Amino acid sequence: TFFFVYLGTLIDFSNPKIFLYGIMLTLGLYFIRPLSVFLSFNLSTLETRERTLLEVMIPKGLAAAVLAGVAVQSGLLNGSSSNFTNLILSVILISIIMTSILVFLTEKGIFKGFFTRFYKPENR
Repeated sequence: TFFFVYLGTLIDFSNPKIFLYGIMLTLGLYFIRPLSVFLSFNLSTLETRERTLLEVMIPKGLAAAVLAGVAVQSGLLNGSSSNFTNLILSVILISIIMTSILVFLTEKGIFKGFFTRFYKPENR
């Protein structure tokens, strides 16, 4: 918890364009992950709830923050290190929020997954 509070104090909200890019990256992750789950588990006997949880459980966190810090400290980014750090932190924040919402909706039975209509009828 303290780690994520610390990350929250590092976010600079002065550039909303960075958060727009963060939203686009996060939505890209939410498109690719369900597609890979669909391709990987298409013939398996997973229940819809399990498959949906596999689709939505993509929050970013410690690894993304650490790797962003390594890139900044190594000097790879020259002058854009603050923008890069804010982009990574926005993806972490947005992905955690979206995952929390989608897991809640999945547990309540409201959200059935992104590719539900492509699954076999016996798995619905």
